Amino acid sequence: MKTIFLILIIMNYCFSEEKQPEDIVKFDKLKKVLSNDGLEKRAKKKMAIKNSIKKKRAQKKVEQSLIPSSHEFDEIMTEYWLVKNASLLKWDYEKPDFGLKSFFKDFLEERGFYHINFKILITKNSNVTHFGLPAGNKSYVFIISYPFIRSLDLTKIEISLLLLENIKRLELGHFKKNVGYTKMSLLFGKPFESSHKKSIEQYQKKYSEIIYEKGFSFQQQFELTKSMDSLLKSNLALWNSYVKLIKKVDSLIKIDSLYANYTKIYPSPEIQINWLMPKKDKLNFINGRSGL
Repeated sequence: MKTIFLILIIMNYCFSEEKQPEDIVKFDKLKKVLSNDGLEKRAKKKMAIKNSIKKKRAQKKVEQSLIPSSHEFDEIMTEYWLVKNASLLKWDYEKPDFGLKSFFKDFLEERGFYHINFKILITKNSNVTHFGLPAGNKSYVFIISYPFIRSLDLTKIEISLLLLENIKRLELGHFKKNVGYTKMSLLFGKPFESSHKKSIEQYQKKYSEIIYEKGFSFQQQFELTKSMDSLLKSNLALWNSYVKLIKKVDSLIKIDSLYANYTKIYPSPEIQINWLMPKKDKLNFINGRSGL
């Protein structure tokens, strides 16, 4: 009301036919009146708010264009690769609930692995028998082939042991080392540029190369086997299940050409068993007299 009243007074000064020259509005005084009324102050406040919002939006736009760091990057790269390879892997299909997720969660917690986030993608293709991919902090995506499960008649315990192997490989850093993660990490936190697109595509190619063709070295497989041995040796029944699982895989890949590529990814089940066996049992195993 105060402002409206002030405007009426101003109009009265400006348009009155009876006003004298000395009565003409002095705008310096008017400015002072408006300032006293708080209008200028409010206008400045609104402008400050507007500038703050504009600045925050600009900052957000910059942040959104930054290449994410470590855990976010892992999740994005893995999901990107899975989507690109969905038609080849055939993981995106209607499947019954095998109860693997809850079983494997309990299995992990019994081994001391808590707060692990994971997804299990059961594929209809046998070109990737099983594989673990990073998806963030204590987060993983597991690929496992249903034809592979069926060919070996795997139990839930045996499947869980395979998935546990994949976790241990990721913990040991084998996958990241093989795909060139250290070099890629130099881009983390930098604004995304068109030149970075080529680096990301090359990184995706390394994903495919390791998963489909090259896999892991003998040294990495040795480290993995010893890590599993150390983890399972306190539970003799589970340790025996692990050795039995590797023996089943070894037998399958020797008779089924569908899995001839297996040893290129995971060398070599037969040697793994030798690494696991106590020295006194190795000769019996080589001669085919293992009691497993």
